[in-house]
Amino acid sequence: MWRNPARPAAFAAVALAALAASSCNRGKQFYPVHGKLLVNGKPGEGVNIVLFLVDDTDPKPLQPSAVVQADGSFELKTYVVQDRTLMEGAPAGQYQMSCVWYPPDLQKYLNAGAALPDRLHGRYGDPKTSGLKAEVQAQPTELPTIELTVPAG
Repeated sequence: MWRNPARPAAFAAVALAALAASSCNRGKQFYPVHGKLLVNGKPGEGVNIVLFLVDDTDPKPLQPSAVVQADGSFELKTYVVQDRTLMEGAPAGQYQMSCVWYPPDLQKYLNAGAALPDRLHGRYGDPKTSGLKAEVQAQPTELPTIELTVPAG
């Protein structure tokens, strides 16, 4: 009986690709994470969110992040530097959070070499002092609404 030699080779290639993919990201699993962020009760469109794993000892820590959309919603993604891949979601764990809100004309400040104005006045920029925390479950996670307050002006 004649056998097609390409079939075992194709199977081996698929198996090898699956093995390589499973070894990426040092065995971490990523779970979808969604939420909503409001500033003074209104959607915080453009707020940048970054999560920092509590007690992380990794010299190259993962930092899930998101940019808040016009309706206040956000979806976390994690860039894995060593693999050069953008993963949907975040690893499970307890996180501290930072939020900064740069103006939409950010490029103007970058081109001028000027300091970047944070519309949140630095109040939530340091994850250790922001008071913002998040828990990512080992399953799809909807975070409670994040409500930030800043003085008008």
